[in-house]
Amino acid sequence: MKARSNNFDGPWLPFAVLALLATAGGFVAMYVLNQASAVGDTALGGTALVAEVAAAVRDHLSLPAGAYRDRLAVVYLMTDMGAKGSERAEMLRLSIELLDVYLFPTTPSLVYAFTSRELVEQVASGLGAAGRLPNVLVLPLNASTGGGAGAGAGGGGGVGAAASAAQAAAAGAGAHRFVSDWRLSFVPAFAKALGHRYVLQLDHDSFVLSPPAPGGSLVQLMEARGALLAARSTGVAPPEATLGLPELARHFLVSHRLAPTQLWGFCSPPGLEGLHSRQGQGDQGAAGGKGALALPPSGGWNGSVLHGSYLAYSVDWWHSPLVSRFVQLCRAAGDSGGASQHWTDQGVVAMLWQMLLAPQQLHMLQFEFVHGSFEEARAKAKAVLGERGGPS
Repeated sequence: MKARSNNFDGPWLPFAVLALLATAGGFVAMYVLNQASAVGDTALGGTALVAEVAAAVRDHLSLPAGAYRDRLAVVYLMTDMGAKGSERAEMLRLSIELLDVYLFPTTPSLVYAFTSRELVEQVASGLGAAGRLPNVLVLPLNASTGGGAGAGAGGGGGVGAAASAAQAAAAGAGAHRFVSDWRLSFVPAFAKALGHRYVLQLDHDSFVLSPPAPGGSLVQLMEARGALLAARSTGVAPPEATLGLPELARHFLVSHRLAPTQLWGFCSPPGLEGLHSRQGQGDQGAAGGKGALALPPSGGWNGSVLHGSYLAYSVDWWHSPLVSRFVQLCRAAGDSGGASQHWTDQGVVAMLWQMLLAPQQLHMLQFEFVHGSFEEARAKAKAVLGERGGPS
């Protein structure tokens, strides 16, 4: 791996990726949310563009052929700095510094911190020394949405230029839609194009405070246990966040004549009869009043999800036929229903887990972890990183 010069004070960005940004009249350099088309391999991220940017990363790092196989792809997304932009950058910095203490020594990793093009400099400079680690890359998520972007997406316009990350973030609920769609589509395709076998998905405010795989590599742990998914914690999604998703899963199971591995245990009553959406606050009003479909008054899928703030998965599994088909179905159905009916990646991953995985193929990790509370994480990190939470 090429070391970055310690004399370079500006934000680091692979030259080849910058070259991509400069071509085709401001052409999309990474991934731009396409709300209009979500069907087919191109919409799942399998475009010539993904391959081109992955090649640019490979050219910069100059790793030996096959070296990505045993390196964990650690992926962050910063869509919006907002009013507390400096604090968000500090959170990401602390998150990476803690990985340098608790993950990198045992698990060879490459960190890809994606952000919108206009925020690359702000994010990179905010990372301080963490951004100069040789395995940390700050990459542009999008470029201009103008001029010929749809034609260049490859394979018939599956990833066109509908909205930038910053625009999606400014739209409130649209930010959640963007992040979920990006995690479900671009990230697995990008990791596969580079040759990674495992992805670790983190939020900018995810703080690892002890080794996730004590005494060894997280990748090796998952392989040894035959785990295709690994998570730190579970939760229950509110009914409004998964409205219609159980019914879509029911359609998938019936159309594939597929008996789920664990799903009935999360339904009341167990079986197809219990695979339906739960009643939730405001569901009647949202349905449109007169003539609206009434949900069953009780029972249904209980909404159990794996928190997306720390989630690892096998790239090969993600690209397996049944997983790809269900993700594709969810993205297409969410697009047709509008933003309010677009399910988060947590809901989609939960259905994949409960429909397709045997119990032993999900590994629940046990390590000290803080999500969302910067002050708590910074206080706990002082012992290993110093008073400021790490070197600048």
